[in-house]
Amino acid sequence: MGSYSLSEPIAFTQSGSKVSVVLVNYPGDPPDTGTVDMAGKVTLGFKFSIKEKSLRENRQFYADVTGSFVLNRAADGNSLSGTGSYTNVLREGSATAPVYTTCSRTSSVQLTRTGG
Repeated sequence: MGSYSLSEPIAFTQSGSKVSVVLVNYPGDPPDTGTVDMAGKVTLGFKFSIKEKSLRENRQFYADVTGSFVLNRAADGNSLSGTGSYTNVLREGSATAPVYTTCSRTSSVQLTRTGG
């Protein structure tokens, strides 16, 4: 599939050691949630299930999507960077059907502070 860049505005909130990242342009999506340690290392994850749009020949797939990220704070405190992984488990016909296929990918992630 190749590589690509994606730039999205996010809202990053922290309460104690708990953190949350929301994609601002997708208000209906659940946040990525996780923790931050004393050194500023952030561990995030998410999990959700979706019904995919029908594909050719009216095939219907259901996907269980999970993701996890480990990000380290830069020395200046203005960015977090690290790696993430995603797994999509696809089922054909119903959300409880046997697994049709599993797709996985890794990514490089960088969050950069642009506002207050």
